Amino acid sequence: MLIIYINVLINIFLKKGDLMPKSKIKFYQESQKKINDNGEVEVNWKIINDSEFTLNKVEATSQFMNHSFDDIKPQSKAEFKFYLKIPSIDLIKEDFGEDATVSNPFIIGGAILTFTIKNDTFDMKSNSLEVPF
Repeated sequence: MLIIYINVLINIFLKKGDLMPKSKIKFYQESQKKINDNGEVEVNWKIINDSEFTLNKVEATSQFMNHSFDDIKPQSKAEFKFYLKIPSIDLIKEDFGEDATVSNPFIIGGAILTFTIKNDTFDMKSNSLEVPF
């Protein structure tokens, strides 16, 4: 009985491994790495699907933004741009006291991409960004 259970688990992992050629699906974020006059930085999430599978129920989530994408067909790309307000040191000190500081560069953590392929759900993480100010 235990051998059958282990074989089933191995087949499930092999199946998911075959479905998810991570080297063929890329998710990353880019930025101009400079703050505009409004104190914002443009962030661009990019997905490249060089696999033979359509990505369904595609959602990107970060601590700053959530976005649902349409299905991403094989050999295609998708992207989503948004602006992120970077807090000024004056605002930080106002909220947290005169001793408060902000890291320079300001770090925007990675986002998580979740999608399904043939009813199996996968996720992957993007890079983080550093924005000097």
